[in-house]
Amino acid sequence: MFAMLRLFVQVFVCFIIFHFNDVANAKLCSEPATDVIFLVDNSGSLKENEFQTELDFAAKMIMQFNLGPQNYQAGFYTFSTDAQSHIQLGKFTENAALASSIKQIPYVGGFTFLGKSLKTVNQGFSLSAGGRNNVRKALIIISDGNTVDVKVTAESVKLLRDNDVQVYAIVFGSKVDMQLSRSLVAKSSDLFKISKISDLDSVLDGVKKTVCIDEIPVCGVRQMDIVFVLDESFSVELDQFTLLRYFVSRFVRNSKIGPKYAQISIVAFADKVRNVFWLNDYKYKDDVSAQIHQLQRIGGVTYTNLALKHVRMESFKKEHGGRSGAQKVVVVLTDGQSLMPEETLKEARGLHNIGANVFAVGVGHDVSLEELKKVASTEDYVFHVTTFDMLAEIEQEFRMKVCKTT
Repeated sequence: MFAMLRLFVQVFVCFIIFHFNDVANAKLCSEPATDVIFLVDNSGSLKENEFQTELDFAAKMIMQFNLGPQNYQAGFYTFSTDAQSHIQLGKFTENAALASSIKQIPYVGGFTFLGKSLKTVNQGFSLSAGGRNNVRKALIIISDGNTVDVKVTAESVKLLRDNDVQVYAIVFGSKVDMQLSRSLVAKSSDLFKISKISDLDSVLDGVKKTVCIDEIPVCGVRQMDIVFVLDESFSVELDQFTLLRYFVSRFVRNSKIGPKYAQISIVAFADKVRNVFWLNDYKYKDDVSAQIHQLQRIGGVTYTNLALKHVRMESFKKEHGGRSGAQKVVVVLTDGQSLMPEETLKEARGLHNIGANVFAVGVGHDVSLEELKKVASTEDYVFHVTTFDMLAEIEQEFRMKVCKTT
């Protein structure tokens, strides 16, 4: 009898140990440090039990975050006729307590005003609302995919992107406005569509893998001096140049920035070259992002060779922030072919010779892929998309390759 009891206790103890080891070893979302806000549909188009299903899903998602002042912070908002702030960023540092608080949020009903709610949520990332400087910002929207204020929604999405907020959307039901839903996110993989709300749990792993980017290399773990070379010629329209800025800004937001990590410089070019800022001008992520968002296109014609020469001769100098032990990276973004292709190739070879890893990103049908292949250090460092909005689709692969350069 006692032998059987002892055996039972041993088995039970082993189970407990293995169970807690599994929990402890589960990979939680930790890096880079992120402020994430949930915005959940609480309008009358949902029944009360459906709203509770949304809350249960969000609570499960919360359990995937490593909460803490150096890791993830989470906030929670709902929307219907108005947005309601229930939990500010940083209020909870324990997952179970936060999940429990979320499950107790009451059903309200009302109309679906997503647009003005997004404006409210954008303020939720501010310092006064618990947000932090120099961290990644993410918004997870859970909704049936409709809104009354479509125009305001478009305006609010632009404000969120200007604030470097990465938006993810989970939409459900048979009446989803897919055009509206796609407009919320930067790339298609950030949108999750399910047929009914009871299927929410089926996308939990996919949402986690998409929102939590710690499985993808983060630039800045090793010292890197990264110079972005942006085409600002007249062939790049103003709204297209904005998308170019977003692409660079999102890269910065997902990197470790500072004198010990990655340093960023921006060079813009057309028929003249202007150095927007040097590698050592800004050491904080928010300052770098702010300068990128203020950048306006000047116009001109495409002399890529002048920009590459400037980078080779000036950008990596010690007085401009260049570090002897840092990996040199140059990223050329253009929508056309250089007016002096031979000179461009000569300057590209010069960059290769000083040990710079050169990436070439071409947009549109007027780029010369052959030229891009020769500008880049290897063909594997060449990216091409047909439109500027498609830049978001290559972000993950681009970041992975840049951050893995040796």
